[in-house]
Amino acid sequence: MGKILFLILIPFYGISQEIENVRSELAIDSGKAFYKFHYDIVAGRGNIPVYVQLKIKTSVNEFYAKSVRGDIGEMIYPGEARTFVWDYETDLVHFSGDIDYTIEAVPMITIHSKKVRRGKEVEISVREFLAAQGKYDVVLFRRGAPVRALMDTLQVDTIKFLLPKK
Repeated sequence: MGKILFLILIPFYGISQEIENVRSELAIDSGKAFYKFHYDIVAGRGNIPVYVQLKIKTSVNEFYAKSVRGDIGEMIYPGEARTFVWDYETDLVHFSGDIDYTIEAVPMITIHSKKVRRGKEVEISVREFLAAQGKYDVVLFRRGAPVRALMDTLQVDTIKFLLPKK
C-alpha cells in the first residue's frame, strides 16, 4: 500500500514552518565534547514535515553540518522540544575561532502557486527523499472535500495539477 500525502487546498501564499526557541549548550559525554541544540518547529498551515539542517558559518567558509544526530534531517514534523547533537570536532578539524549557526527548515512539500484558483494549474514540489520511500498518493482538499488526486505516483520534483472549475 502506498503512502498518502494529504494537502489542504485553500487560498494562501504557501506553507511555512518556522524554527523558534533555539538554544544550544556545550556538553561532554565520555570525554567527547559536542553541542546539543534544542528548538521548536511551529507549523504554519498544516502539519507538513520539514528537512532540518544546521548551517555553520566560520570566518573561512559556510557549510551544513554533517556529524549530527537526533531531530535533524528529513521528515521532521512540527512540534516542541526537538533536540539534536552536533559533533563539531569532526566537522571543524583544525579550526579555531568563532562560529555562527542557523537551524533551517525546508518543507518536504511546497506549493508554488501564489494563488490557488479553480480552473488554474497548481505546482507542488516533493523532496526526493519523500518520493524515494515508495509510491505515494497526493490528494488535494478544499473545504474538507477532495478536489483532485494523483494516485500511486513515484514523481519527484514538481507535480502539476489542473484544478477543476467546479
